[in-house]
Amino acid sequence: MTEESSLQRSSNSGAQLAWPEPASAAFVLGMHRSGTSYLANLLEANGYHMGEDLIPANSSNPAGHFEDSRLVEFHDSALRKRNLRWDHRKIDGALRFDRDERAWATRYLDERARAAPAWGFKDPRAVLFWPSWQELVPPDALQLAIFRHPFHVATSLFIRNGIPLEAGISLWAVYNKILIEALDACGSRSYYFCFDEPDTIPAILSRLTGKAVSDVHIPEIQHSYAPRAYDLDPAVERLYRALLERYKQTSEDNL
Repeated sequence: MTEESSLQRSSNSGAQLAWPEPASAAFVLGMHRSGTSYLANLLEANGYHMGEDLIPANSSNPAGHFEDSRLVEFHDSALRKRNLRWDHRKIDGALRFDRDERAWATRYLDERARAAPAWGFKDPRAVLFWPSWQELVPPDALQLAIFRHPFHVATSLFIRNGIPLEAGISLWAVYNKILIEALDACGSRSYYFCFDEPDTIPAILSRLTGKAVSDVHIPEIQHSYAPRAYDLDPAVERLYRALLERYKQTSEDNL
């Protein structure tokens, strides 16, 4: 299969484990600096429990990260085991859980589902392992992908982490290629949000969750810049257009 054809929407359904009881779960998926904290903040503010020990706010995320520290440490540990980090732009495709990681993830999901009737999680690192997570999460869970123009993300990564723009754009492509392929493969309950159009997000989320969603402040928008004249690599441009196509479908179906 060519790279371009792999970006076409697939109707294949990914295998998932049986889930013992109904769950109201939502998982926020996306590259770092793409609005994942804002989307997770919206969920938390509107009744979804995002974790027991959330990483506190800091200067780069003044409203908070809404990331469970146990989950972040799990992903960081799994990456270290493979001699990788979250910002390793040479990752070639999704990473798979080993037996111990799968057992931990299963226990974690069970604990979270028992702790609150509506729950979810957010950690951009989860994208790198998402096909393994998909085999474990509740089949009716919302898989909420959020993306942003690659230049916006790269600019924000440069401000926060000192990552050069071209490296940031390459990293953007690593995460979003894994994400779009994983969500296309699952065939259901996956939806796309565009952080470059934040005004649409509460309304779409309200439709998906069946809740009257109240908006929250977006401090992360301070790192948003209009794309200058920047020639994206053709493969990156195709990936961005594929994300926009899926966002358009989510918008048309839910606005």
